Amino acid sequence: MNNYELLSLYSEYGQLVVNVVTVYISFLFAYIVASYAVAGKLTRLQFSIITFFFAGISLHLASVIRVHGERVVSLQMEITRRIEESGSEIAFISASKIPAWFPTGLLIFYLVASAFAIAFAVHIRKTSNR
Repeated sequence: MNNYELLSLYSEYGQLVVNVVTVYISFLFAYIVASYAVAGKLTRLQFSIITFFFAGISLHLASVIRVHGERVVSLQMEITRRIEESGSEIAFISASKIPAWFPTGLLIFYLVASAFAIAFAVHIRKTSNR
């Protein structure tokens, strides 16, 4: 892979991660707002189905963020290696240093956020049915 392809791929994966994070955050807050607005009006089956779909999609999005985040980190490491080579054509690039643990940290953070959103929805449902 030449330098142009490497930098292009790094940029594309970085943009993909940002886009998926945006979709995830929008999806998370949509679930929270919908839970607050209608959780008490749904039947147990309806609430369970919606929560099941939310959990599945959240898990999928979080894993996509982790996988593509790991690709960004590995591409960043290759860019850094090439920059450190003497006579590299891409020495002018300043690659941001994303820690190697960051994609897994994001996965854990998003899974915990999803768990709290589900707990919030269950709490709203229980308190509104009284």
